[in-house]
Amino acid sequence: MRKIFLLVLVILFAGCFRLSYDAKEEFKGQTLKSSRLSNVEITIGIQFKDETARSDTENISGDLASEVADWLTNRLTEEKKFKNVVNLNKNKSEDVDVVLRGIIKQIKLENPGISGTSKVLAIFYGVAPIVEHYAVTKKIESTAVIRFQLLEPNSYNLLWDQLLTEKISDNIQLSRSSKLIFATITKTVEVLLTETRFPEELKKIQPKSYAAHVKQTLNPPGKELSEEATVKRPSALQGSSQRWAVIIGVSNYEDSQIPSLRYADADAMMFYDWLISPQGGRYAPSRVKLLVNEKATGRNIKNALFVWLKQALEEDVVVIYFAGHGSPESPDAPQNLFLLPYDTHHDNIASTGFPMWDVETALKRFIMAKRVIVLADACHSGGVGKSFDMARRGSRSLKINPINSGLQSLSRIGEGVCVISASDDKQFSQEDRKWNGGHGVFTHFLIKGLKGDADYNKDGTVSLGELIPYLSEQVRRGTENAQSPTVAGKFDPAMSIGK
Repeated sequence: MRKIFLLVLVILFAGCFRLSYDAKEEFKGQTLKSSRLSNVEITIGIQFKDETARSDTENISGDLASEVADWLTNRLTEEKKFKNVVNLNKNKSEDVDVVLRGIIKQIKLENPGISGTSKVLAIFYGVAPIVEHYAVTKKIESTAVIRFQLLEPNSYNLLWDQLLTEKISDNIQLSRSSKLIFATITKTVEVLLTETRFPEELKKIQPKSYAAHVKQTLNPPGKELSEEATVKRPSALQGSSQRWAVIIGVSNYEDSQIPSLRYADADAMMFYDWLISPQGGRYAPSRVKLLVNEKATGRNIKNALFVWLKQALEEDVVVIYFAGHGSPESPDAPQNLFLLPYDTHHDNIASTGFPMWDVETALKRFIMAKRVIVLADACHSGGVGKSFDMARRGSRSLKINPINSGLQSLSRIGEGVCVISASDDKQFSQEDRKWNGGHGVFTHFLIKGLKGDADYNKDGTVSLGELIPYLSEQVRRGTENAQSPTVAGKFDPAMSIGK
């Protein structure tokens, strides 16, 4: 009986004999034996995530993902193939030209365990399992499954993706089997550098010169770039971002005294269709709020901006689109600016319109996303309301509608906010059947650009740096210089509306 009790204790105790290996120390001994990397003058960011089951790495101490990122950053730095290599697991705010992300999906050890003979001998010789655990070598296999991705910084748009599965086997003591995990990860990285298209994909990445890029792409011929329209590249953001959108379009107003617009609702619907299309923006329909005509009440708009968009996280992208009337309160109060919801009262713009300062409040206090794109087609007349009707009869109507200046001032809230308006203060937005059967000229060319006409570098993604000059040129040509879109904000021109 005593021997049986001893056997149970020994077997249980032997299961605890595996050593704990410090990831940081173990990776110090791992080297990259081969690589096909060429010299590329870019800054690459290294980022790893550990999605393995806890049981896979229970004998490893330390943060495996962080230590892999640190090890690979050091090895690539030693190779001197890049302008700079940044560990994004540690330095999340560093500027980089491209991100290499490794997602460790699985680590598996094919461990044969203590033999049946040793378990039997434990009845007579209690140390047998212990001796086998530490002294006897056995063939053990280790498998690593890692997904490697090349991503655009900030937007985290996917550029390249490959799942690698690699095995290593060795004759090794059971007590040292967990050491194979580090060798397997090293081999998987070597395969990435030598047997995949990763080195070729890196050659496609161009270093970003932001000042030059802004001057080239955001300043259309004959137009001076506004002081607000400068670029500040936001911090690199960790993790997968989501995209959210609120789309508002009002053609027909509840108050019949407010002039109807012909195609504002159609514009909103067309933009919505593109956003959720698998061939377009690829937004999840559950993350797009569409408010058209009677749905676009002041209350619903406020709820969308103040409550619904609170779901967006800091690393997400938010798009706000408005097509409809925008107006000052009156000719005597041009500083009080309003977007006009469906239930606006013609005789009381001040209390029923949606104040521009409420949009500002939403961006400051309720929308946490650091990347926001505002698209507005709101200047269709010199002003709406009873006071403007009286002013026109008295020949003292406003010669400009400052709604677009009010929209552009939203960009001053903070970095990462881009505001694109359909026209400037001295112009009215045009709509006509000649644009795709009935649309505003701004949204017509917006969609054409997003569908690929603005993809100047043919990389499959339309960035703001491509879209903005395309819109400026096409809208001006389409209206014979009667309408000129404007842009303001401090944002990354590589940011895009679609995925």
